[in-house]
Amino acid sequence: RLLYWEGNKYIYGRQNGPTGTLKVQVITINADNSLTFGSEVDYGTVQNNYMEPYSFILNYAKDTLYTALQYNTSGHMGFAINSVSGTTIASASANGIVNNSGAMGNMAHFKQANGTISFFYKRGQNSTMAYRGMSSSGMNSGPNQLLTSVNNSWGNFTSCYIPWLDKNLMFYRNSSAEGFIRMINMNSSASYTSMGQAYQIASGGWGDNLYNTWSRATPSFAVDTVNQRVAFFYQKNNDQGDQGVHYRIITGIASGGTMTVGAKQTVTTNISRAIHADYDSANNEFVMVYNDNSDSDKGKMFKGTSASPALTNTSTTTFQSASDIYPENDRTMAFAMGSNGGSQGLIAFSNGSSSSARNFQVYNGSSTNLTSENFVGFAKSGVSNGQTVTAKVTGNTSTQSSLTAGQKYYVQKDGTLGLTPISGLSVEAGLALSSTKLLIKG
Repeated sequence: RLLYWEGNKYIYGRQNGPTGTLKVQVITINADNSLTFGSEVDYGTVQNNYMEPYSFILNYAKDTLYTALQYNTSGHMGFAINSVSGTTIASASANGIVNNSGAMGNMAHFKQANGTISFFYKRGQNSTMAYRGMSSSGMNSGPNQLLTSVNNSWGNFTSCYIPWLDKNLMFYRNSSAEGFIRMINMNSSASYTSMGQAYQIASGGWGDNLYNTWSRATPSFAVDTVNQRVAFFYQKNNDQGDQGVHYRIITGIASGGTMTVGAKQTVTTNISRAIHADYDSANNEFVMVYNDNSDSDKGKMFKGTSASPALTNTSTTTFQSASDIYPENDRTMAFAMGSNGGSQGLIAFSNGSSSSARNFQVYNGSSTNLTSENFVGFAKSGVSNGQTVTAKVTGNTSTQSSLTAGQKYYVQKDGTLGLTPISGLSVEAGLALSSTKLLIKG
């Protein structure tokens, strides 16, 4: 697993094989794209058959790391709370939480702006979920409380934090292998209070392995904080006629738990694994990595401009083919973004011969020389590079296309126009007078 922390630093967790130890460390991306690895914190042995054996999350202030792990095949689970500062994760031993009824303790974390954390986990094969609230002082006292309305039998579940609402979304799979997304509501002490409306993502069926850990592809949320929308990426096999990796764009997310879930969009019809997605805030793009099991387990990257109901300007590239991604499960690849103004990310993956051997690759999104000072206007006519040009500046109009009258437009990194500014850089181009005329501001 991989989390963006702050600056150019990430927090990375790795497990050495199915019965190995869990180790967590800070990884720093340097200016030349080389990596500096901090000291590892060892949490001891983690074990689980097929399910995710550990989960971690940073609190809202990003100064404390909360980790939960299953430390034997009987389902015993533990937690650790570590302070993080500089390049150091403070050592902390795991404390016991619960003795599960079986070795099926997949888990997820939820957070709130007041610093509290809620930890959700499955209590065993063919069982309901439970949760516990956490704070910097430890796990809340009292018995584990069950969410009896959710039967997440066999399948993984995952979550994401919605910062503009201070809410969390959860994906889960019911006993019929049907997948749903719902908002989770918690009180000030991180105790569960209710769920929002359930939105079904796709049909299921036991032969389908929808989002199932047997298919080795835990789904992934990515959160667009600029336009306030979410992309949800997932895999299905061909039992229901829609094999491949798909996504849905979620918009209109309200604090009461309602939202609009867009139609299914397909990335690839190949069987794929290890799906991990994030949002490039500098370029307004969703970026998703996966290993393509139908193409020799090559590591591939899909990305597209954030839009609804489908991404635009999409592309798929191969980032790793010399030593293919080890096709064991989604623990063999991780991805997160956030450094370099939001345009940089880090990919961690296992090579083609061993699930224990880790490789890293830095991803750099598009860059630009655009600043708030160097935009002066638009060329009066088309010219070649290096030629003299006459520019239309502030107060003039420029001929464009597909504008919406009355809307402000902003210069994007590639020189095109958009309705939203670049993250951290607002360069207003002008006001649309009609569908083809822009009054230049500059």
